[in-house]
Formats: sequence, C-alpha cells, structure tokens
Amino acid sequence: MRLLTFFLAMLLLAGCARTASIPVDADASKGPQENSDPACARINEDAASRFIDVEATGGVRNGDGKQLYGVFGLVERKTGDALSFVQWSEEYTANERRNYWRAADRGANLPFAEVGRKLSPCNGRTGCAHAETFNIYFTAEQMKRAALEGLSFRISSRKGDERIVAIPANTIVGFNEKMAEAARKAPAKSE
Repeated sequence: MRLLTFFLAMLLLAGCARTASIPVDADASKGPQENSDPACARINEDAASRFIDVEATGGVRNGDGKQLYGVFGLVERKTGDALSFVQWSEEYTANERRNYWRAADRGANLPFAEVGRKLSPCNGRTGCAHAETFNIYFTAEQMKRAALEGLSFRISSRKGDERIVAIPANTIVGFNEKMAEAARKAPAKSE
C-alpha cells in the first residue's frame, strides 16, 4: 500500500518543484502552508482523443490517512464544451470503510461521483487498508472565483469523518490558463 501511495504521489508531482502541503484539518481560509507552482498545470494532447486534457498537480496530505488530489479538465475538440473537476482520493487503515458520499462548498452540495473503492487484505490488529476515489465537479464560474480565492470544499463520510480540501488560488490560475489555451484549440461555440 505504501508503494502504491508513493507511486501515485510521484505521478501527481512529476515535473513540479513545489506543491501544496496542507494538513488534513487545515483551516481553508488560511490557505496552504506552501505556495503551489502554477507552472505545474499542463495540457495533455492525444490526437486520437475527442478531448483535450488539462491537469494541475495536487498535493499529498498526511494525517488520518493519505490524501491525493488533482485538478483536471476536459475540452471537447469539436464543440469546445469544457468540464472541470477535482479528483480526490484517500487511503487509510480501519476496520470499516468510511463511505464518503458528498462534497459541499459554502453549504451547497457539489456534484460528486465515485471513481472507485478498493479493499486490501485485512489484518486483525490494524484493520483493512481502504482506498476511496471520487470526482467533484465545478462550473466555469466556480473555477473563475477559485482563481481569486482558492478552491475549498468539505468532503463528508457516512461514518461522520470530514475532510477539508483546500487548493491554492495560484494552482487554479495556472489550471484556468491552460483550460483557456485548450479552448482556443477547439472551434468557437456557436451562440
């Protein structure tokens, strides 16, 4: 499990010197402990795909489990339609799965989709190793606001656990710039 966590962290952080380092229970209004590098946002183009992919690296946070996040976007090549989301994952050891089920920003629920849940072999002393991964979707307006304020939202589990995910504004600025660049590569949308 540790090797998998290390591999995922290295995959997310590849090519970037600095990333956000945020405690699990960080006060989102205070932002990250370090600045993120907006240059970590990049466009991944595959001529065979109908989408232009955009991604910004996320942070690895330690505390009650290991958490990873990344900001991703898709721009449809033919229409220019865009979709932005944060993929968030937590790995933890417990006797029972936490069952994360919703995300909220300023009290309003956000579109939240399960990507996967994994259970590794259990140990009677420490419990089972769990991994839960979700996509949380954001509108273009929310992403514009996040470029000024950062992106902060709360993820809740059915067991009562809550996580605050706080992504710094400069990460979103870099992401939004790459999304705009990707949109320019797609034909103009007809009004």
